[in-house]
Amino acid sequence: MELDLFTNLGDEQYSAAQLGERLGLHPRGTYDFFDALVALKFLDREGDGPHGRYKNTPQTAAFLNKQSPTYIGGLPEMFNARLFGFWNAFGLLMSLNMLIEFGDAFDYTGADFRAWCREAGFTRFDLIALAGPSSAAIAYKEGDNV
Repeated sequence: MELDLFTNLGDEQYSAAQLGERLGLHPRGTYDFFDALVALKFLDREGDGPHGRYKNTPQTAAFLNKQSPTYIGGLPEMFNARLFGFWNAFGLLMSLNMLIEFGDAFDYTGADFRAWCREAGFTRFDLIALAGPSSAAIAYKEGDNV
């Protein structure tokens, strides 16, 4: 089965649950994910809630469906294949930045951080007190040489 969202949809319409299952997505985020694509005008939605059905927009069907003769996704696919490693490292740094720089706006603890990271496969953790109420948190995976 094709795991590409826009090709998978083709000319069909699916509920979020059906489409999420076809793509192997965790059910918790399917509505938010597909509704974000609706907001970005990549998908159209008819109806709301569990009865809502998602479909490609005419532009998405023309340009992002691999079965379309006017498909233009080859260049982004090539960029993804060649550059993902560089951008993935940047994304990790940004994710860590966002996690660490919440200041005193939330009530998360070092124990919360350890639990999240342990669930993601990290094995060692350091918490570093910073000026004021903030702390820096660092997690390492097995084999990290830091």
